[in-house]
Amino acid sequence: MAEYLFHHLGEWHALHSCIKRYAKSDSLSFSVTTSISYNGRSYSSKDILDVFLINGFVSRTGHNNYKFTSANNKAHMMVFGVWLEMYIYIKGQDFFDEIYLGVTLDWDSVDVDDTRDNEIDVIAFRNSIPVFISCKMRRPNAMDIYEVAYLADRLGGPESKAIIATTYNVSHEKEKTDGIFQRFKKMNVGFIETDSFETHTQCNVFNTALQ
Repeated sequence: MAEYLFHHLGEWHALHSCIKRYAKSDSLSFSVTTSISYNGRSYSSKDILDVFLINGFVSRTGHNNYKFTSANNKAHMMVFGVWLEMYIYIKGQDFFDEIYLGVTLDWDSVDVDDTRDNEIDVIAFRNSIPVFISCKMRRPNAMDIYEVAYLADRLGGPESKAIIATTYNVSHEKEKTDGIFQRFKKMNVGFIETDSFETHTQCNVFNTALQ
């Protein structure tokens, strides 16, 4: 399901903008118009919902009417970027010695612990070295790279590794002197392009990012 969404981000943006209004509803039922729009483009809601249906996340109850198959599946569909976090978590289970999803970093046990900077999408360990992975279903920016590098250095020390997993083709900017590829290199932060898993083994993808 995640891989489909990575290749149809516009479609997922459009659907998510429609269904997120049901986030606070106690009901699992929802409705979506036949045509959904995002960024000036129209998409068929049936196309993407059929994929969710095939993968067991929703069921169809009538024309343009659907139902989440569980509260847990509803929760997954309410968060746009959680699919990449889960994808990296699942892919990393056979590579890392330990891996954790959605970790809150509490700098001070007596503080309110309410800043978004305290969150890291995935933390893993490989040969006792901590790896901090931030997940972005968009083009990473300079601040994204700085933040994950800072967290890795502050919490993991000089031996720790920082990585950003993204649906964006970072390598596309390799030749740009001021592009995001050079920013990754300058900050010594690794990156994982989700497409890499389609052509390389999990071991190769993670090893390349760590190097």
